[in-house]
Amino acid sequence: PVTTFEWMTSAEHLHELAKLVRAEKERLGRKINVVEIGSYVGESAVAMAVTDCCANILCIDNFKGIDKEWQQYIRDMIGGPDTLRKLFKQNTAQFDNIHLIEGLSYRVASEVDLGAIFEPEQKADLVYIDGDHSYDSVKRDIEDWLPKIQEEGIIVGHDYGADRFPG
Repeated sequence: PVTTFEWMTSAEHLHELAKLVRAEKERLGRKINVVEIGSYVGESAVAMAVTDCCANILCIDNFKGIDKEWQQYIRDMIGGPDTLRKLFKQNTAQFDNIHLIEGLSYRVASEVDLGAIFEPEQKADLVYIDGDHSYDSVKRDIEDWLPKIQEEGIIVGHDYGADRFPG
């Protein structure tokens, strides 16, 4: 069965994510395949990539945000979706194992052939959910990506239990 873990809300999340990736590589005895839902500027993808424990990291983001508050933040603080996308690409450019699909996670889940990005017939070993934090969206991400995870794979999420994201 697939194991699910709750994620932490502390500032140490990148360090803890890197530790988790290292532990998964050790547990499986090989480099792992990761799907990251919600990539922002790529810092989590880079934190995983620098461990040299990931065969592939598939990042999914629409770079626009879902709700009006996040869309305004992207416009006002980042400079808009094009600037956010550019920052992601700059930050991840040195890693050949980071792949980007731009879109909404539920659409990507229904269309993506992970075997074309990973090795043929391979599924994800780890799915990291940090996209739309609403209860319904997180639930949908879990439901949509569960069939695309190895039998003993892991689903983790960022911001679980944070005041802003209680669900």
